Amino acid sequence: MRSLAPSDLDWMLSLLGRTCGRHRSSRSEYIDVAPLPGLVATSLGQPVGLCLVRTCTESLEIAALTAEPEVELDRCWQVLCDAVVAQANAGTRRIFTVLTNTEQAAAASAQRAGLRLVAARPGALEIARRVRPDVTTQQTVNGLLVRDELEFERLL
Repeated sequence: MRSLAPSDLDWMLSLLGRTCGRHRSSRSEYIDVAPLPGLVATSLGQPVGLCLVRTCTESLEIAALTAEPEVELDRCWQVLCDAVVAQANAGTRRIFTVLTNTEQAAAASAQRAGLRLVAARPGALEIARRVRPDVTTQQTVNGLLVRDELEFERLL
């Protein structure tokens, strides 16, 4: 485990492009996660998992957490969530993440890492598409329309 470094940029952008994308919806806000600070999980000296974190009032948001396809997502969620908790300052009350209704594997992994579902926002991405023209058009993933947000948190 180590901090994300400038030398990781190409790998990070490639991984985000192949997995969850660099633009994410969070509480009906559309953010570019690439500039955020983060952590890298490694195996045999090679980067295999990525967690990008955004500081919010009394909270740390896991804005993106993803892994190389050959890596067990559950293990990355556990290791990277624990690392975020370990790095949280004394004023941080919780860590949280916002996922879409189509990110079922990530939602399961987040729950196994100790985060609980605390909010569902039906239609959040549909609202974001109306407000922000740069939000991608309606998409389907595994036959499901990407439209809702699910928020998970772990109290500290």
